[in-house]
Amino acid sequence: MRDDVPCYSRGAVEVMSATIVPAPNPWRTMWFSPRITMRHLAAAETVPSWAPVVALAALSSAMGSLQLDPETGALSASRSTMPVIIGVLQLIFGVLVGPFLLALVGGSLGGEADADQIRNAVAWSYVPIAVGTVLWVPLLFVLGTSALGDDFAPQSALQWLVILLALGIPVTYVWSLPLLVASLAEVQRFSIGKAVLNVCILAVPVILMSAFG
Repeated sequence: MRDDVPCYSRGAVEVMSATIVPAPNPWRTMWFSPRITMRHLAAAETVPSWAPVVALAALSSAMGSLQLDPETGALSASRSTMPVIIGVLQLIFGVLVGPFLLALVGGSLGGEADADQIRNAVAWSYVPIAVGTVLWVPLLFVLGTSALGDDFAPQSALQWLVILLALGIPVTYVWSLPLLVASLAEVQRFSIGKAVLNVCILAVPVILMSAFG
């Protein structure tokens, strides 16, 4: 045997293999296993970018903020501009600025995560919202902008079906909240109760921004 060729025992190979953590697919695993997903993301050498998640979630927020002219029933750019801007800024604030607040306050609660780790937890918790963006496609395709009005009444079975399908849009926002709490608890390494308290800190400035919308 050549001296310059490394020789590994079976046990050494098994140990080396055990240290190689495959990159997870948070788009699939975040829905029901947020803590395991965060654990795998932290251990993986390469991880997928959360930028597409945030971009799609911002688009969903923008679509939900569109407003109609009460007189003509048409899409109103003047009425939509500010709600859309505020909705998108709220989401971006949660990803870019919120983690610093969560890390600061979470540290006083015994949290161990830095802002980057918390940013991963926040961004990937938006997966349901990002995926829910596709629900806007049949809604606007079948119903048009009239579906954005408060007094819209479906006239056909297809319209009723699309309306029922569109109910999944607000569900995605509700679903994202427990994912955020569980993911934050994982990266901060503390209880769910402390994670809820930590999230409330992030919610305060977001609520204040909504008050000006």
